[in-house]
Amino acid sequence: ENNKKRQEYLNKISENAKKISEKIKILPSKQINLINSNSDIPVTVTNTLSYPIKANLISTSSHHILQVRQNTKISIPAQGGTVSKIPVKAIANGTARLSFTITNNQGEIINSAQPVEITVRAEWEGIGTTIIASALLLLLIFGISRAIIKNKRRMNINDEEYTKTTQKN
Repeated sequence: ENNKKRQEYLNKISENAKKISEKIKILPSKQINLINSNSDIPVTVTNTLSYPIKANLISTSSHHILQVRQNTKISIPAQGGTVSKIPVKAIANGTARLSFTITNNQGEIINSAQPVEITVRAEWEGIGTTIIASALLLLLIFGISRAIIKNKRRMNINDEEYTKTTQKN
């Protein structure tokens, strides 16, 4: 009889915990395009409970091309929401899925969301463009310098000829 009551009590606690966890949600995001090597991914978390909560927002990447730099502690107001920014680092181009989980301070899962697909375009294109632009700039500077030096030589020759002709007269 005590075991039966205890099991009923545990089932009630489990049901209440599930109801509470359903009131704390991570709002789904659409696909995200990441074009910087270091960026923050915005994640919206809502709380429909009548009291504020503090939790941890844990993020994990499905692929090594996108690294989560740190997990985030969040405070969500009662009957409200918050936008948390997850710092990430893009290593290479490609597609990765980012999963989000809310946990309490003991690490127990409160709720999680469907993974978000992120198209990563690390700044390799920007670096390549910078290198090519720098090379073109150096060629331009070299060309201008060469033209100035040639022109100076011509002017020196013309000055010498002018001096010789004026001295003869």
